[in-house]
Amino acid sequence: GKNVIKTIGALNRISQDFLLQNLNPAHSGLGNMPHPRVAVLIGGRTTKSEFSVSDAQALVKKLKQLKTGGAALMITTSRRTGKIQTDLIKRELGDADTEIWDGQGSNPYFDYLYHADYIIVTNDSVSMATEAIATGKPVLIANIGTQGRRIEDFHKKLRDQNRVKPFEGALKDWKTPEYDDMVTVSQKLSELYGQYLEEHAHVGNETH
Repeated sequence: GKNVIKTIGALNRISQDFLLQNLNPAHSGLGNMPHPRVAVLIGGRTTKSEFSVSDAQALVKKLKQLKTGGAALMITTSRRTGKIQTDLIKRELGDADTEIWDGQGSNPYFDYLYHADYIIVTNDSVSMATEAIATGKPVLIANIGTQGRRIEDFHKKLRDQNRVKPFEGALKDWKTPEYDDMVTVSQKLSELYGQYLEEHAHVGNETH
């Protein structure tokens, strides 16, 4: 219907201005990490897919390829990642050029997105991928298992629109399309609400 507003993904607050305004002084050291800096957003198990130890090992192997090439990693896991998998990631990737947040202490999520030159996102979350593309930076999707049809269709659409590329152990550069869902939706809501007020103005007049 004419009152339906379609979005690319999940609406969110992310923009470079928002990230700049929400930097945490506790994580200012991220700005001293060498380039290229890569934010790695790791989800985990879902109702459609497991994130097994072997899945974690495969992801770690690809991330090690980036480190061999000189990249600095800023990694955040989630409650869905799993303790064994998180410990594996910390043990295999933890060094001076890697920051890993496992839920302890203040959350550096916004800081990771701001300081990153590239962003890697696992393919189990619509929200994480949408927030990543909202930064305007190159986003690579790490496949950690086949997801449900809704999420698989979402990621296919992002690939078709040239918004993301698969992560296969190397960084990629390309011109990403502008993401402006929040602006578009806000403008459309304002337009629809204005039309509603005009269409119902006579109702208010008749009650006086």
